[in-house]
Amino acid sequence: MPVISGGKLTYVEAKRNKDGLCGNYSVNVKINNAKKGKSGFSIGYSYTADYSDNMGHLKIEGEADVMGDGWEKLYEEWEKEKKFNTKFSEVFLSYVAFIVAANGTLVVRPLNLTPPIPQVRLEIGEEEKK
Repeated sequence: MPVISGGKLTYVEAKRNKDGLCGNYSVNVKINNAKKGKSGFSIGYSYTADYSDNMGHLKIEGEADVMGDGWEKLYEEWEKEKKFNTKFSEVFLSYVAFIVAANGTLVVRPLNLTPPIPQVRLEIGEEEKK
C-alpha cells in the first residue's frame, strides 16, 4: 500500500476577529490537486478552521508526498475520479490532522484561539483470552 512519506506546509494564516471566549470551530479539508513525480506523487491540500461566532479562522495549505507499492494505481484513481479510496483517505486525513495539530497549535496560541486538536474517540474492548 502507498504511504505518506512526508510533506511540507506552503501557506499558514490565522486571524482573530474579536475578543471574547473562543469555543467551537468547524473544519474543512480539501484536496486541491495531485502532481505526479518519478517515484510517487504529491497531494496539495487546504485545511480551514472557522471559529464559532466569527471569532476567527485558521488556514493551512500544504503538500503530502505519497510513495511506495501501488502509488501509480492510487494516482490513476485520483486522475479518473478525483477522490481516493476509503482506506487511503483515512491515512491522508490522519496525516493532515497530525500536521495541523502540531503546527496549527503554535500559530493560534498567540491569538488565544482554541488549538485545532481533533477529539479522539477511545473505545474499551474486552481483553483477549489466551
